[in-house]
Amino acid sequence: MDTHFIFIHGGPGLDCSYWFPLTSLLEKRNKNFSYTAYTQGSVKDIKQFADFKDELQLIIDKNSGKKIYIIAHSFGALIALSWLKKIRPQRGVHLVLTNWVYNFEWLEKSYAKNQETFDNEPVDMKLAEKYLYYLPLYFENLEQGSIILKNIQYSDRLSNIYSETKTLNFERVLELNSSMITSVSSTAEKLIDPDYISEICKKLNIKNYLINSSSHFPFSEDPNTFIKLLSKITGEKL
Repeated sequence: MDTHFIFIHGGPGLDCSYWFPLTSLLEKRNKNFSYTAYTQGSVKDIKQFADFKDELQLIIDKNSGKKIYIIAHSFGALIALSWLKKIRPQRGVHLVLTNWVYNFEWLEKSYAKNQETFDNEPVDMKLAEKYLYYLPLYFENLEQGSIILKNIQYSDRLSNIYSETKTLNFERVLELNSSMITSVSSTAEKLIDPDYISEICKKLNIKNYLINSSSHFPFSEDPNTFIKLLSKITGEKL
């Protein structure tokens, strides 16, 4: 069975370009798989949060018959889990959630650790300005992180959909589908408290792999390490 990776970026309101350090390496190392790194809203018009899962389904349908790994980052995990909630578990589909969230409690924990940064956020910032403001929470390597964030094409319209996720909680979805989910988190993560992820993984018996070399974007900061881990998780020679 052929293997296909689907990379879901975070946000909302970002694009898929921050996956490129990883996907460009994958292309050089191995040709025995295919992948889709898409920008949310490029496959289907997005007007509400529910549309994200429908867009994901369209991509999955195009790769029917393949073994599929959904690699979902940050907010992207909410999309993957909302999709999983609406469908029956599909054979040949596995979720890898990296530096991820499943409800809104992550923000409370993040605020407790980064209160000064949150409280001093300038008002009326565009999305691109906001991400650069929070750069120290996203990246260990600030110079590299700045380049990656500046290359993103932002959508302030899509970012507003985030408000719809404040009442979401996918713990039950995680519990019911724990066998088809693997977690990745970073020990140097500053935005999402590592305990937030490790506690739910321990509770639901979800395997959680730790990366020591980066913060919120491990596949961008250290793509070689992430590829090795992805190869271990999937069993694919990457």
